[in-house]
Amino acid sequence: MKISKLKLENIKCFKEVDIPFEENGNIKNWSLLVGDNGQGKTTILRCLAIGLCDQEGASALLAELHGGILRHQEKRGSIEVSLRDSNGEYTIIKTMITLHGNNESIKQEIQNSSNFNRGNIFAAAYGAGRIIKATHSYEKYALVDSLYTLFNYENGLQNVELGARRVSDEGDEQWKKLQNILKNILTLNDADKIILEKTGLYVKSEEWGKMSFNSLSDGYQSLTSVILDFLSWKLLSSNDFNLDDISGIVIIDEIEQHL
Repeated sequence: MKISKLKLENIKCFKEVDIPFEENGNIKNWSLLVGDNGQGKTTILRCLAIGLCDQEGASALLAELHGGILRHQEKRGSIEVSLRDSNGEYTIIKTMITLHGNNESIKQEIQNSSNFNRGNIFAAAYGAGRIIKATHSYEKYALVDSLYTLFNYENGLQNVELGARRVSDEGDEQWKKLQNILKNILTLNDADKIILEKTGLYVKSEEWGKMSFNSLSDGYQSLTSVILDFLSWKLLSSNDFNLDDISGIVIIDEIEQHL
C-alpha cells in the first residue's frame, strides 16, 4: 500500500487542502515537506498517521494531542487518506472528527473499496525529538504502536540488540545484508565490522577499536535505532522477511534531528 493523496478539512491551520503524492500516475518514492515553523508540517504527518490507523488506533493517537486537532472554532473536520495497492486499486480511508463539548470524537469509513484489508498497510513513524532510548520490546506488530513516537516523543523505540538478533535469526544471509546496511549508513570503512555477541551489539573499527552500540555518538545511536526499529516492525508484521524486498510507509518529522 502506498499513499496517493491526503485531504484535510478544518484541521488545525488548514481550512481545506489537498496534498498529492502521485504524479503522472506514479506515486513518489519519497516526498519532503518544507516550510517555516507553524506552517503545519507536523500536523500533515500526524494526519497521515491518524488516517492510516483504524478507528480505535486513531482515537488513541488523537488523545495524545493537547488542544485537539480541529481548526479553531470549527466543530467538524475530516482526514482523507487515499491509498493505492500493488494492483493499482484505490481505497480512501475517511476519518471524521466531531467536537462534543470539550472532547473530540472520531468516526471512520472506508470508501471506493469492497476488498480492503488494513493488514496490508505497513508503516512506521518517528517524531521530531532525537530518540536515543531504544529499550521497548513487542511480540506483534500493531500500526498504532509503530506510529506512536510521532505523537509522544518520550515513547522509546524497540531494543536495538533485540532487533539485530531478530534479523540474525532469519539466517546468515540476512544478517550479512544488515551488517552492510549499517556500515553504509554509519559511513564505516570496508574493514570495519558490526558484531553481535552474547553481551550485546558492537562496532569494531581499525581506527578506534571495539565499542558497544551504547558507547557510540548520539547521531550513530539515533540513526541505528530508527533503522533497527523499522526492521523489527517489518519482521513482526510479515512471515516473508527479506532485506532485498522491503516496502512500506515511513514518516519522519524533522529528519535532520535523526542524522
